[in-house]
Amino acid sequence: MDWKNAEHLIEKWYAGQTTPKQEQELKHLLQHPGLPEHLIPDREIILALDDASKSELTAPGFDEAVFDAIDEHEQTRIGSRFIYRYRYRYRMLAAAALVIISLTFSAVWFANQQHVDLSQTAYTEEEIRQAEEITDSTLLLISGLLKTGTGELARVAVVRANLEKLDYLTAVYRGIKQLETIPKPKQDHSKQEIES
Repeated sequence: MDWKNAEHLIEKWYAGQTTPKQEQELKHLLQHPGLPEHLIPDREIILALDDASKSELTAPGFDEAVFDAIDEHEQTRIGSRFIYRYRYRYRMLAAAALVIISLTFSAVWFANQQHVDLSQTAYTEEEIRQAEEITDSTLLLISGLLKTGTGELARVAVVRANLEKLDYLTAVYRGIKQLETIPKPKQDHSKQEIES
């Protein structure tokens, strides 16, 4: 017997890729008396599901009971749609309130954990004097740096003023060049002779 083919068909059956003809062949192979032991659990599953698919659940009044339950559920769902919305809102509000309370509690708890009482901290006169000196030197350094920065800006202003003068001279030079391109009027020699 070709048990490799049976194993291949079992894999295809579990993957849902068997045709009806292949399923019939697989059932025939699984009912063979010389089936290897490692295929027996698969035989029980496949044949049990095949038998269950052939049997019908036709208890008296079963269909009516199912349809009545569906209709009742639909009527309840349609009638309670309004109520469901309010329940949903209340649940969301309760969740939001829970989040706010949790955040408030955790903020208060962390604040109490990191609280430092400054009234109990005492500094010596020497520590206070050193802190004042460091603060004064830092402020003087910042002030000096600010003055240096404005000094550099003053140099930029001088350069800009000189550039403006150069721009003015350049404009005058261009104007003179344009005047040179204008043709000179011819001099009348008769007027020069009269004057002489």
